[in-house]
Amino acid sequence: DVLAACTDGEVVVIGGDADAGKSTKWVVFKRSTQVFNASYGVTFKNYILGIAVYNADIFNVNFNGLLPAFLHFNADYSVTPLRFNASQFYGTKLNSLITPNVPELKFDYNSAFQASTLSYVVLQSQQTNLTISGANMWTGCTSLTSFTLPPNLTSLTINGGSTWNSCSSLTSFTMPPNLTSLTIG
Repeated sequence: DVLAACTDGEVVVIGGDADAGKSTKWVVFKRSTQVFNASYGVTFKNYILGIAVYNADIFNVNFNGLLPAFLHFNADYSVTPLRFNASQFYGTKLNSLITPNVPELKFDYNSAFQASTLSYVVLQSQQTNLTISGANMWTGCTSLTSFTLPPNLTSLTINGGSTWNSCSSLTSFTMPPNLTSLTIG
């Protein structure tokens, strides 16, 4: 009932004293086919503490430099391919990236997660071929300790350049068990 009264992309203030900056703000993404074309800049920079996505395509929403600590997708997320835009999460405070098990992931835009505070990444997908063509995809994620590729991959191509450059804490990298082709450009 609460979501029904909200508009897509609307910033909803819940409780507290909005004038004193002591309220919780939520950005509502509610339609399964909605494509958002918005950028939440300095006005909301200190208020977006997390992102929960329910079947929304967030490709055109720029969270660059914001402070969200989490990015969660609903368990039966169905927007495919799941893509991340250029510098979309650059410098964010995300702790983890766990993609939903979608038919296809695409990493074809530069610097999507560069310099974020990710500590682990788990890529889930049903696809057997994956190409990471965006440059600097996870460059400078100095807190990144663990990275897991989709389990069904048989072919992986990395040609974006500097994909994990300066990921100085990366100690665990899980390759899929049936990977037969690895191409690094």
